[in-house]
Amino acid sequence: MTRTLFPDAMQWAEEHFGGVDLGLESRRTRLLYSVAKLAQQPGDSLPAVFSRTDLRCFYSLVHRRESTHSALLAAHFALTKRAMNTSDAILIVHDTTELDFTSHKALRDQLGPIGDGHGHGLLQHNSLAVRAEDGLLLGLVHQQLVNRTPAPHAETRTQRRHRERESVLWEQGFRGVGVPPEGACWVDVCDRGADIFEALHASVELGHHALIRACQDRCVRIERDGKRQPAYLMQAARSLEAETEDVVQVRQKGGRPARQAAVKLAACRVWIEPPKNLPQREQYGEIEVWIIRIWEEDPPEGEEALEWVLLSTLPVRTVADLLRFRDWYARRWPTAEDYHQAEKTGCGEEKVRFQDAASLKAILAILSVVAVRVIQLRQLARACPEEPAERISSPQEITVLQTALGMAISAWTVLQFVRAVAKLGGFLGRKCDGEPGWKTLWRGYRKLQTLMEGVRLAEQMRLEDISMGNVPNGDPTKPP
Repeated sequence: MTRTLFPDAMQWAEEHFGGVDLGLESRRTRLLYSVAKLAQQPGDSLPAVFSRTDLRCFYSLVHRRESTHSALLAAHFALTKRAMNTSDAILIVHDTTELDFTSHKALRDQLGPIGDGHGHGLLQHNSLAVRAEDGLLLGLVHQQLVNRTPAPHAETRTQRRHRERESVLWEQGFRGVGVPPEGACWVDVCDRGADIFEALHASVELGHHALIRACQDRCVRIERDGKRQPAYLMQAARSLEAETEDVVQVRQKGGRPARQAAVKLAACRVWIEPPKNLPQREQYGEIEVWIIRIWEEDPPEGEEALEWVLLSTLPVRTVADLLRFRDWYARRWPTAEDYHQAEKTGCGEEKVRFQDAASLKAILAILSVVAVRVIQLRQLARACPEEPAERISSPQEITVLQTALGMAISAWTVLQFVRAVAKLGGFLGRKCDGEPGWKTLWRGYRKLQTLMEGVRLAEQMRLEDISMGNVPNGDPTKPP
């Protein structure tokens, strides 16, 4: 049965990189082979993934001028956009992370400052498409790799306003995603860094919707007694009376433990005018948004009270709308965090070493797509648990996995296959264990691919024995 949900590594490589033009068909074939190997062994060093000859060939590919970051990602972006062409709501999670190459001395002069300014690396701004219904990651729809430019010494406020700043990444991310097809609902979901009028305007102009966490106590106009009156955004949000109550799951972060927060929710409509100091202010109009406030009145002792103030261009008319948009925003953090961990820990993006920034960006493009694959296997167990396991694996993989775990050969569902793969990676599968993490799951998947390679080598050796006459009558059970 042909896989449709989670194709094998070679089929996956063809889908996501088959359209890359490297000048010769042999180069394209080599690229697909290399990408498939990386997909089977994410996180391993390049010398561990490839033989000496294959590694030399792969290096020559990423050093070619055709192997640009944008060219390597174009097919994946197109594939993701096809999946986004639906009437269902699609969340586009935008977030920025730093890629740290401080220890890579050869690129010190080709990269920008990160962290406190003493390290060097790249800013990576990702735009990830997620199905709103169940949080399934569809893929990257846009990505920016840029060098951070330090602010000039003694820069004035006027100079700062007229200089292109890092915050422009949000607007460029929205525009990079493009215009949605008719009937589609694309929602830009962002943290406080995107609370910029130009970014909000770009989202509306493109035909997207926006769901952005506010941080600026900007001037707005609010309707009172049938008239629009001036107000400050945060003051207006905090004056709202609760419309409903619910619970928000606060995820673990740093030393902060995970917990559940009992919250209240409320919303109102306001109009945001262009800032007075905005260059070419006259070309912008006011934007109608709904303020959504989600807050915790009685946090546990020693815990900071949770408060989200969101700007939504989608109207909030019912309690169901409030709860839905709360859930949509709550998908932002786990989506971005899991993806960044899959890139850095799962695929080892910060461990790769090249002598020039262009080649580094080429391998980062490939590994960025591999990171999507790393996450999707786990998510499929949630999205379609009762589908036949053959939708995400081959019958031989299922048989090898069942044999390796000492299980009876039988038909499996997607959920059973995924949990069995996780057990191969160390997951105990007890009632108290919950779902396996993607790191454990991917360790198991890599081990399964190693077992599959052993099976293929054993079959190759058997066929060679038959061809040499070492196995009488072609029967592998009989001694020579």
